[in-house]
Amino acid sequence: MVVDEKRGGLLYRCLTFDKMSKGEVAGVRYHSYHVRGSTLLHPVMNLFWEWLVAKVPHWLSSNLLTSAGLVLNIVTGLLFLHYCPTATEEAPGWLYLFACVSAFTYQTLDCIDGKHQFRTGCNNDVAEIFDHAFDAFSNSLLAVEMACMLQIGSHPNLVLVFELATITLFYETQWLNYVTGYMNFGKIDVTEGLLMYCGMLLLTSVYGPRLWMTQVNEFRASFNPEWRKDTAPSSNSDRFSHTSHLSRLHPSINTYHINLLRY
Repeated sequence: MVVDEKRGGLLYRCLTFDKMSKGEVAGVRYHSYHVRGSTLLHPVMNLFWEWLVAKVPHWLSSNLLTSAGLVLNIVTGLLFLHYCPTATEEAPGWLYLFACVSAFTYQTLDCIDGKHQFRTGCNNDVAEIFDHAFDAFSNSLLAVEMACMLQIGSHPNLVLVFELATITLFYETQWLNYVTGYMNFGKIDVTEGLLMYCGMLLLTSVYGPRLWMTQVNEFRASFNPEWRKDTAPSSNSDRFSHTSHLSRLHPSINTYHINLLRY
């Protein structure tokens, strides 16, 4: 296929399924991956990743590990869209637990695929492009899953902000890597973010998505006795109204909260 150079560069050729030029192929071939910085949890998690990658068979392709992580995210995203088509419904508890395991597995596979590639000596010139392209797709799916978990579908603009923020941050990271030649990591970065997301999913699987709708003053009343004395309701009916929302999260909270309001 003859390419009109005036109509675009690499992006145009990718969209038209055309071949890359010799210069572009050379750029990919001689590209090397460099990391600068380390997150707070990376040294601890890296011990687990190093142990796990040693268990992976040598015949297994690193790109297959990357693909498996994407497939998990696609399955989880489709399940959320099935049970929460408008991101306002409550999904079954098992789905939040499945999403937690899926996100942690995706993170693990994403972190060991490169280690496995260097371990087997099967360096692929386009492995990083393959990996980061799948990461970009996975990030969009994770944003949709979080929107369903938080039940913010009644605020479409907020869902759009979730997606744009995720895509923009990922693009900024890749652009910085292109400009500086290093993949830069801060103290709080993707490792901590995904683990926090897994923790949120785990809590949601136990208490339900209503947990994220609880008003802040209800939690404050549970942990601050002085504030509770000043704001405690005067009548029994007010007490019941004040604790009814938390009781829907867990039955034990209702008894605990009423006992505290007696003082």
